[in-house]
Amino acid sequence: MTKEEFTAKWNHMLQLQRKLDERIIQGNGLTYENILDAEGYRYALLDELGELNHELKKNWCWW
Repeated sequence: MTKEEFTAKWNHMLQLQRKLDERIIQGNGLTYENILDAEGYRYALLDELGELNHELKKNWCWW
């Protein structure tokens, strides 16, 4: 995969994520300020990082 192909895929993923975020925010009557200030946002971010760590574990975990 070339750098340009990777960049295009990455940007496409970010656009899809933005659309999903907007649908979730509007569907729940929230604003971006509500989400960014919420303690739950920090927990959600930690949870996502944990999922990423678990997914990548096979690449670094030797035991």
